[in-house]
Amino acid sequence: KRGKGTKIMVLTDGNGLPIGADTASVDRVIRCDIRDVTPDLLEGIDAVVHLAAISNDPMGNEFTKQTQDINAASTAKLAAMARAAGVKKFIFASSCSVYGTGGDEDKNEQSKLDPLTEYARSKIYAEQELLRLERLLQHRVGSQPRRLERRRVLAHRDRVVARHLEHRAQQRAAVPVL
Repeated sequence: KRGKGTKIMVLTDGNGLPIGADTASVDRVIRCDIRDVTPDLLEGIDAVVHLAAISNDPMGNEFTKQTQDINAASTAKLAAMARAAGVKKFIFASSCSVYGTGGDEDKNEQSKLDPLTEYARSKIYAEQELLRLERLLQHRVGSQPRRLERRRVLAHRDRVVARHLEHRAQQRAAVPVL
């Protein structure tokens, strides 16, 4: 449920919105490659939820330069532009893939990283760049730092899916099957 006066803008690479997206709630769709985003697109934006990525492991391994450009370099560029445009919140979708196969134990921010694919390596690099930008903002004289929030799935993948389905079922008394 969106707050009063909230407008939702979606930037997509032209392949459309994700399956199951509520298109009725979107006020504006901009078709643009994440590598071509310009600062003017972020004017008047309060929050960015950054999901753009090459997330297919075989594609990422085959096209390593493009994966790094899209998943890592474009993330750093987008975050810097968002900060310059006055965006208050930047939420980055990382991946539990940064932990490798992971085993059966839950993971947290202190868990050992073990990226097995270019996708996972690109997500680590993006996180490092976001943290570097955050540190620069905190040390800039006269600047009010804005926390760049990172979100990472911190559990074993099967348990994450199960928890998500359980939560959806409790809220809606139904689980959508696609």
